[in-house]
Amino acid sequence: MLKRFFTLKHRKITAAAVTAAALFSMGGSGGYTYAAVPKLESIRVALILDGKAGAGIPYATLTGAQGLDIGVRTPQAVQTWVSAPAGARFSLDQYAVLVLETPDWTLARQTADKLPADPGQGAVIWSRSKQGKAVYQVAYGNYNDIGSATAARDKLTGSAQLAGVVKPGSPLPLIGPLHVAAGTFAAEAEALNRQAAAAQAGLDADIVLQADAAGKVSYSVWIGSAATPQALTALQQQAAKLLPGVPLQPAAPAAPYMLRRIEATTAANVTDTHYVIGGAEAKVWVQPKQAGGAVTFKERFERSYRGALELSLQGSALAVVNEVPIESYVGSVVGSEMGTGWPAEALKAQAVAARTYVLKQGLKYGIAHVSDTTVDQAYKGTATEAADVAAAAAATKGEVLADSAGTLIAPLYSSNAGGLTADPTEAWGNTSTYLKSTPSPDDGAAKNKAFWYRVSLEDGTIGYVRSDYLKDTGTKNGIGLAVYSATESGVNVRPAPTTDASSVPLGKLNAGDRVTVFGQAQESNAFAWQRGPLNAEALQRSLGEYGLSGKLESLEVSKRGPSGRALELKANGQPLKLPYPDAIRTALGGLPSTRFEIEETGRYTIVGANGTNRQLPDAGGAPLYAVSAGSSAAKPLGDTMVALQGDGSVRVLSAKPQFVFTGKGFGHGVGMSQWGARGYAELGYDYRKILQTYYSGVSILKDGS
Repeated sequence: MLKRFFTLKHRKITAAAVTAAALFSMGGSGGYTYAAVPKLESIRVALILDGKAGAGIPYATLTGAQGLDIGVRTPQAVQTWVSAPAGARFSLDQYAVLVLETPDWTLARQTADKLPADPGQGAVIWSRSKQGKAVYQVAYGNYNDIGSATAARDKLTGSAQLAGVVKPGSPLPLIGPLHVAAGTFAAEAEALNRQAAAAQAGLDADIVLQADAAGKVSYSVWIGSAATPQALTALQQQAAKLLPGVPLQPAAPAAPYMLRRIEATTAANVTDTHYVIGGAEAKVWVQPKQAGGAVTFKERFERSYRGALELSLQGSALAVVNEVPIESYVGSVVGSEMGTGWPAEALKAQAVAARTYVLKQGLKYGIAHVSDTTVDQAYKGTATEAADVAAAAAATKGEVLADSAGTLIAPLYSSNAGGLTADPTEAWGNTSTYLKSTPSPDDGAAKNKAFWYRVSLEDGTIGYVRSDYLKDTGTKNGIGLAVYSATESGVNVRPAPTTDASSVPLGKLNAGDRVTVFGQAQESNAFAWQRGPLNAEALQRSLGEYGLSGKLESLEVSKRGPSGRALELKANGQPLKLPYPDAIRTALGGLPSTRFEIEETGRYTIVGANGTNRQLPDAGGAPLYAVSAGSSAAKPLGDTMVALQGDGSVRVLSAKPQFVFTGKGFGHGVGMSQWGARGYAELGYDYRKILQTYYSGVSILKDGS
């Protein structure tokens, strides 16, 4: 939650439907402290919002177990226009490239599969009937302006992948949001008859749903999809010849509309109803037909959501917003941020923090209060619902956190503080009266984690192997280090003691393979972790964005804050230009926290004969040679090796600069630690004490109703 820190000032809540509610303090001597704070019945969560939430998508596929009601939402009411027994697909009435029209389904599918999967774009296959025969139209893209569609068309025209389908030098046609109206009817059956007549004449014709101010639905027939006024005029002239006696005119929709088409998906006879949305400020409203049901959104990880989904044009792209009752939202956030099975008091603390956070935002995104990601708070819909998280939301219903002036606080929280929360200055440079560095019992995240041995293989590879895949042979090498052997084949050797994606295996051991063990570490977790080794070349590219010039040779934390977190980072002795301290995590490739130490394996001193010293790294120095314990032959130093230091300890050395990061905590560390809340709950704290431990001097207020 909360990748960045908001300025801690009172922020006016501008959302519609916000009311002032009398709230009273849950603390103190039992007297009531009243304050006016915002209250919302429902929360609007941006699931897809160009540039702010999710990723741009051209189409949205929505389904419901008992079907969906589809219509529009006006300032006065929700108007249901049509019911979908299973679900439907949705897109915007914009510009696209018509790549192919063919009666051959297989060719249409193969062509669609060859089209590029550019962000925010995609292919669709419209299924139509013309003159009594089935035809398939492959359209690509969903562009808000004709210029972008033209550029996409030009790119596709020269595509080698479409050779044989697209004639070189022959521009593909564009389709767009301009249509010829061929009549409006009160009854759908009449519109279907007009559509059939147009199709029999060889024209593209679609049923269009609209409604008057009272919500009464009418059915129109629109012909074609022209991209320019000139193409629209030509289309109208063509339709007039093929449909004599039918009144035709350019469609000029001022009100929202849904243009209904049939989309072929995996086979010619496997189709979806697809609604193309258009009209001034169109906001299509989709809700489950059954009360208490949910809408499943395929393109958003196939998650299901309570409440309703609103689809609209925002900027140049499709936006999808989930409007959900606030307590359903809070319960899902608790399940997403902490998870079922955690102590009840920790879940309650999370519920109050989550509710406060969303109420504090106002309409942060214009059409939504928050997003569904950790830029705000993780929200995964019904997937994270559970009895205990719902109980936590219900037990704290309406409760929020406020400062001494009765103003909602910004209740920052993160996964794990590593034993000590951060002062706000250690993350974003801000100060706060209620956010201070404080001890936090976070080590529960490390419980029951396996230990890994740090090993050296016979070929010189150095890495980590889980301890349960090795056994002691009872022998030692020449400098007294224990020799172990693998208990089975296919055992991964990893650069760090973790199985996550950052630790790509260096190699594998077969049963009986021997390794030298020279250390051990607990498996990386939210409390304590290790990342690396990262070579200088990889870090150099990342740090170049923050002021590093030239070759990276040294890296150090040059300033630390009250909790020991890094405030400043020096590369080659020069401070990097970071916008705020927590950006250090990004600069170093995405470290879990800024509370870390750096081990430089390429920086060391070699003590030679007659008291001579050699400092590494050095500029243009002679190659290094090493003598192993079992041989007097000198060998060139490889990428890494294990060395016995003068004090008898063992250290990993590398010929080139490498950096290992060992730290504690996961996240920015400011405010409540989720693992710490769990730890306090296990110590017997109730949720009020947990919250007031992490947020100094705050009151827990509750809706007076």
